[in-house]
Amino acid sequence: MSSVNTIIGFTELETKKADFTWVLRQFKRIWDGRQTKGIPSPTFTFGSDDQRIFYLYLWKNINRTQVDLFGIKKQSDFELTWKSSVNKDDKTVCTNSGILRSYHGDIYDSKPDHLACIVTIPNEEMINYISSTDTVSVRCKLTMTMVNSTKSLSHISIDTNEALVPNFNLDWMFLNENLSDIKLRVSGKEIPAHKIVLANASPIFKAMFSPENKSQSIDMFCITYEAAVEMLRYIYKGSVKIIDFTLAAQLLMAADKYQLEGLKKECEKMSNCYKYNMESLKKEAV
Repeated sequence: MSSVNTIIGFTELETKKADFTWVLRQFKRIWDGRQTKGIPSPTFTFGSDDQRIFYLYLWKNINRTQVDLFGIKKQSDFELTWKSSVNKDDKTVCTNSGILRSYHGDIYDSKPDHLACIVTIPNEEMINYISSTDTVSVRCKLTMTMVNSTKSLSHISIDTNEALVPNFNLDWMFLNENLSDIKLRVSGKEIPAHKIVLANASPIFKAMFSPENKSQSIDMFCITYEAAVEMLRYIYKGSVKIIDFTLAAQLLMAADKYQLEGLKKECEKMSNCYKYNMESLKKEAV
């Protein structure tokens, strides 16, 4: 068994909303004489866990009365949509809206920064916005959309025998002198091979290649050259070329000797097939 950390990343649009209503009571007294000095609203945010802070600011000059939106705390790559309205006696008397975009965090930072003018009213018309109870109610709705990337990390255990089977291609090493570190001597001929490949396939070969054994060749008895080649073909390529019953029988003996169970089963199938064919031919001849 082995373990692996699985990490999944998510990128999505995150949307946050705020709905702030600023009620200015005794508005006539507040508004009177404020040509140069303005008044800020209480601050508001998108939530207790959000660091972005906003507030509104009321001021007037000789021509108009204005409410501005200010923001504190830098945030890059976002889109801010705002909608404003002025309500009088439970009725909306004016509306406005706009969109702010920032792709480098350059709209506002740790200092209060002007974001938008959300309400503008000519001074001579201001009386039309004051309620019967001498209040002015300004509502500001903010919607912020930004790209948010997150990741989740989980630790799981997996069976490497099933889930992480390496796919090694050993075809090029079959009967290849390149990187060969062992020779199999059979019937007076030498066959190049590789210790690590043979040891991985057969416990018998693995026992032969002990650290104490420095020999670079192995004498193989009771096996023909053809059977030895086909045994190596199976070890390196996972396939065999059995052309007759005699070779199948010789290869079966080699597979049994070197404990190559997969090859052994394949040879038994081929042997049974040849036996069946021979018996069928005999019956036909009779």
